[in-house]
Amino acid sequence: MAGQGTSWVGKRVALIGLGGAGRAVARYLLDQGATVVVNDTRSEKELEPSLEQLRRDVGSGFSQLELRLGSHDLQHFHQVDAVVVSPGVRALPLLHQLAQTGVPVLGELEWTLQELQTLGTALQYVAITGTNGKSTVTSLVGNALTQADAGTFVGGNLGRPFAEILYDQGSNGGAVRSVVLELSSFQLMRTRSLHAHVAALLNLNEDHLDWHASFEEYRASKMRIFRNQTGNDWAVLPSTPLDLGGAPVVGQRRTFGVESPSVEPSSVERLEVVCETDRIVDRVSGLELTHQEIPLLGSHNHQNVAAAMLIARLAGASPQDIRAGVLAYRGLPHRTVRVRELQGVTYYNDSKATNVHAAVASIRGLAVQNQGKPGLILIAGGKDKHGDYGPLRNAVAAHVRHVVLLGESAPVIEQVLQMGTQVPTHRAESLQHALHKARALALPGDRVVLAPACSSFDMFSSFARRGELFEQYVRDLAPASAERSPTVTSAKNIEVGDSQKSKEVFDEAG
Repeated sequence: MAGQGTSWVGKRVALIGLGGAGRAVARYLLDQGATVVVNDTRSEKELEPSLEQLRRDVGSGFSQLELRLGSHDLQHFHQVDAVVVSPGVRALPLLHQLAQTGVPVLGELEWTLQELQTLGTALQYVAITGTNGKSTVTSLVGNALTQADAGTFVGGNLGRPFAEILYDQGSNGGAVRSVVLELSSFQLMRTRSLHAHVAALLNLNEDHLDWHASFEEYRASKMRIFRNQTGNDWAVLPSTPLDLGGAPVVGQRRTFGVESPSVEPSSVERLEVVCETDRIVDRVSGLELTHQEIPLLGSHNHQNVAAAMLIARLAGASPQDIRAGVLAYRGLPHRTVRVRELQGVTYYNDSKATNVHAAVASIRGLAVQNQGKPGLILIAGGKDKHGDYGPLRNAVAAHVRHVVLLGESAPVIEQVLQMGTQVPTHRAESLQHALHKARALALPGDRVVLAPACSSFDMFSSFARRGELFEQYVRDLAPASAERSPTVTSAKNIEVGDSQKSKEVFDEAG
């Protein structure tokens, strides 16, 4: 029987960060009669879109919202009963200070899990993490499970914030039965209650070293996805062995990927979904999907589909539902999206390639589509995440003819590439400038791809905004004989909120 949940009436709850997840938490708490104290480094003007949406969502309850903006100071948290931290907020000294006062300090994921527990809700959790491929795999698994059961919630770090499940449970009387979550290292490092019946670590490479103190801390955060599992649960890993840092994995291990003599025999015994030369085969269910059937570009996406097939089966989906879920999938924005072909040159947007290994996967995947010929023009660069660009150098040397670099990391990437390749590099002042340089360098049959290998926050508000602008600029390209080069000014960096965000400024009249 469902419980009544926590009584928030008359409680004061501080919320750090008013992004999508923070707004979902605020909406629920205000609906439950709490006073919500929003703390954000951004100004009220900068938060106005979020505040206006919240005002529409909660109506008169909006009067119970208090704003404490501009800084993260302890004085803003006087007499609060709990603190909820949005996923992207760093490990601020403030959080340690608050914890020392005895006030509960919870990440959005952990707070939602605990609220669901007080509601007495029994849910099956499918949790997916990794350095790359999380969103694609989560979407594919969600598609498959939704085919069988409309009571499936898909979200987390993808799409809907996890806290939105609380509205579904309240309005539908507990209609949600299965939860498929994409989880970032930021979310996982602040959770302790997650018990995933199926937990998947897709891959593990250096990333977010501008946020985490070390790779070891990043890896430890990822490994928390297996925490609380028992021998009745499933732990999904790639067939290529990962260095898990000695962290225990109690769930029954099952793997996906390529069968290889280099894989230890014990792992081969658990290899259940195999990427073959022209198809993906589930050795347990018998389901086969050919590469031609799969509606996704790039060899890296074959691995993503294999992972999704395994996870979905372990979560209870039938082969028919898995096939239908994969074939109905049309990909997510900004992930190796073919934008257009113009005068023999094809343009791709992979703005979501926000780390080195994602960019490498993009390059190699497009190279396979091009029969391995070095016909790629790469646009890369952005906010440096302090990772190793060595793997990018190797991929560039094998498959790329020219590299156009922009953003904060351009000098760093250029230095690495020049040490080990003969591939020419070029600098650009803005994304539009980079596109025009790439176009001038491209020959008929070439492919121009935006695969930055970096985050976007030195020049843009998000990878999505970066990708949207790239697609707009590509669509605006005119045939060479009719095109006029725009006047481009340098990008101007401005600080907004808890990360560096900026706007590109162009004079497109010239």
